[in-house]
Amino acid sequence: MKSRSVLGCVGLALVAGCGGTVVFSDEGAGGAGGESNVSASAVGPTTGTSTSSTSATTSTSTSSSSVVSSSSASSTSVSVTTSTGSGPFGEPDLFPQDMGPPSNDRNRFTLSPGALGAQLIARTPSNQGTAVLQRLTAPSGSNVFNGPLPSNGAEFFGYGAISTVVPQISHPESFPPAVGEWSLRVTQTSPDTNLTAFERRTVDGAFHGGVLDVNVFLVPGVSDPDYLLSQIEGGFSDFAGIELGEVRFYDAPDSLYEVDEFNYFEAQEVTAAAPVGQAVTFLVVGYIGGQLQGAAGFSPGAPADPIGHGSSSSTLVWMAQNDDFFDRIIVRHETGHYAGLFHTSEFEPGLVDALDDTPECQDVFAQFESCPDYDNVMFPTGGSFAGLLSPLQVQVLRASALYRGVYAEGQLPAAPLRDLVAEGVSAQAIASSGGLARATSLALDGLGTAATSPVAGPTPRAVLAGLAPEVVALDGAACGTNGDAAAQLDRAARASSARELVELAKDGRATTMLRRRALLAAARAPGASAIVGDLRELAKDTGLAEGVRAGAIHALELTAPAEHAALAPTLRGDASRLVRHLAR
Repeated sequence: MKSRSVLGCVGLALVAGCGGTVVFSDEGAGGAGGESNVSASAVGPTTGTSTSSTSATTSTSTSSSSVVSSSSASSTSVSVTTSTGSGPFGEPDLFPQDMGPPSNDRNRFTLSPGALGAQLIARTPSNQGTAVLQRLTAPSGSNVFNGPLPSNGAEFFGYGAISTVVPQISHPESFPPAVGEWSLRVTQTSPDTNLTAFERRTVDGAFHGGVLDVNVFLVPGVSDPDYLLSQIEGGFSDFAGIELGEVRFYDAPDSLYEVDEFNYFEAQEVTAAAPVGQAVTFLVVGYIGGQLQGAAGFSPGAPADPIGHGSSSSTLVWMAQNDDFFDRIIVRHETGHYAGLFHTSEFEPGLVDALDDTPECQDVFAQFESCPDYDNVMFPTGGSFAGLLSPLQVQVLRASALYRGVYAEGQLPAAPLRDLVAEGVSAQAIASSGGLARATSLALDGLGTAATSPVAGPTPRAVLAGLAPEVVALDGAACGTNGDAAAQLDRAARASSARELVELAKDGRATTMLRRRALLAAARAPGASAIVGDLRELAKDTGLAEGVRAGAIHALELTAPAEHAALAPTLRGDASRLVRHLAR
């Protein structure tokens, strides 16, 4: 493992409060290990055939990788038949081991010959319950970790659910994972906590491929489902050899249009409607606010819970940018966290991930584009957006419970851990393509659409010339997993002035992402009282992208609450839903 001194815990701490509120901060336990809520028991493989009839509205995808073709924008009745024990599925790839209630050091699981690794998930009955994965011990008796990781200060601490992966941290018995009995020390657990190890195994210990199923919970009107599908397909292109599988769309409640510390647990629980089984689950929202302001997406853990949908470590929140440059890297970067990857380097100098083969940057802001890990998908801003993965990062992804794997060469991917059909929720079609199970179902009834604004790339260098590196870094993926997004705004505010930041936000050559976040930083910067008039005019300008106007409205609320209250009534009839929402 890389040896680095801990200069401070930069992880995300989640503290339960009254009324289901959570508080995010840059202090205390938490790390990138995740935070969570409702318990969801493990479901083993089932057999037999299930048939469901449901009414849904479906649409045609023109993507070359999609195999579903159905009528567009019309209601139809679809009969769905799937088999989870035979038919278009291969042999099982995940082997659950019920470790029972956590009991100090007596929590044991076994890795068999052929194991690629295992994902360990602890779930408590409520979001008030806590669990800390304190120590992971390999078969030799050597500790893989014991408390916070020395490289980046991360702890595996969470409310409701928490998870780790073997392998996730460089250690002689992690890559490849040692065969034999492993043990896990779990502390601060609530009564009735359940601990499960999901061993991933193939016939010979080699990776033979697999498919990644995706659940998308979409708040009506936030984005166009076909557009989101294209971003998911782009984000998962060349993703550690794992191909995109079934993509399922669901309605999300309108109350989740904005996600913040007050409805965080609701955002996690809503995805219980998805069928239990390996998948990455997105909640696509219009805005991420409160103590998470500035983020464009965040994973509830590194890793999260990819099986028990509806647990409080199950849902990746994605603020749709409707920008096909940023959205696909948000998908790829946040899913990296979801599967168990940390940032290659943190903004705090000297803090890096726990993998020996990833490039590292000792001072992100001082070096930025010259950082050796700038092309890696887990660079804290998304870096160059090349989306590269190191060999050990690939092994972490392949060891996780995220996907349905191929047990032996020439076979199809395994079935989900339960029936694929979510009865009464979505219309699903199962097909095969290129020897791999592949299906896309769009349950679009009532979802609506939103205009998309594709762009060609990041902000031109000429616009960024002369700006502080902390400001330039705002033109990134805006990851909120480690509490980085809000911290980035603070750093930019300290490195610049409110006037400089608001002038950057007025520059139409800059991306909407950069302009919105520059305004949020301006509200925190010296001289913020002098830009109130600018913020008011930007908020009213209907010719601007709604993201820029949103930044101005939110910044005005932070800088001059009385001015915001006076302006709000004039914006409540605006054509932009995001503008109307922030003018509430």
